[in-house]
Amino acid sequence: MAAAEVVLVVRWWDAHADRGRGWILPEQIDADPYVVTSIGWRIDPKPGHISIAQSRGDDGALDHVLHVPEGMIVEVVPWPSISATSSPG
Repeated sequence: MAAAEVVLVVRWWDAHADRGRGWILPEQIDADPYVVTSIGWRIDPKPGHISIAQSRGDDGALDHVLHVPEGMIVEVVPWPSISATSSPG
């Protein structure tokens, strides 16, 4: 199976800002990581990253490509029930 035919579930730490409105005290800073879960077809354009595309056209065109640095990855799990050759219905 080619890399673009593998669907992955990627959990990763996102950079985030505190939700305050302006000045906050240091003890009010949200120090917890913000974990995001993304799902998409694996592509390999960037060394040091896990890259996935949200959508693929029949002609191979990709849409909404996300590049997550390997240092921010929490977990990567293959999604075995979907492939590039799956069709609805």
